[in-house]
Amino acid sequence: MTSEPLADLDRCLDAFMAVIERQGWRDTTLETVAAEAGIPVWQLVMTAGNRFDMLAKFGRRADIAALRSVNMADAGPSTRDRLFDLIMARFDAHQPYKGAVRNLANASYTDPGLAAFFACQLPRSLGVIADAAGMNTSGLAGMARVQGLTCLYLSVTRTWLQDDTPDMSRTMAALDQALSRAERWCNRMGWQSSRQSGPAAGPSPVA
Repeated sequence: MTSEPLADLDRCLDAFMAVIERQGWRDTTLETVAAEAGIPVWQLVMTAGNRFDMLAKFGRRADIAALRSVNMADAGPSTRDRLFDLIMARFDAHQPYKGAVRNLANASYTDPGLAAFFACQLPRSLGVIADAAGMNTSGLAGMARVQGLTCLYLSVTRTWLQDDTPDMSRTMAALDQALSRAERWCNRMGWQSSRQSGPAAGPSPVA
């Protein structure tokens, strides 16, 4: 049994996204990713798994980067403010890989397996973001809030993919507008998103 150490996960994920950006999802194989990372295929699989495992790990890495970059103690007082900061931080984590993300988005229109993966995985990531922002994600209403936030995120992603401003100002404006629309809708519905209950909780800022 080999005693060689596992490859660094970040190196594997960076190689994976580099190949997707260069060759697209369909032509990205374990062999091409391993060659990009400079390791044997077995070492790639032991470290990062198959293509879908790597997609999941890449998404989780972005989630963690967003959570690490936003100090909740210094974040805005409202759930809406915290959501804005965390979602923008997640886009910032994806920024170096925008070409690969664009290729993945395009491939998802014609690859049912890839589309199904994102339909399951993205709400999990947005659920983490929502929970960290203080949104109530419990029960059926919580599931609905997370699904609504996922749709909001996807709509802003379309702007982000076309945003060539150095400070992502177009993306920030689109996110701010989307959160404002969600806030108005939730105020009309009288929904609550915080974990508090009773009159002190107030109306939900975001579904």
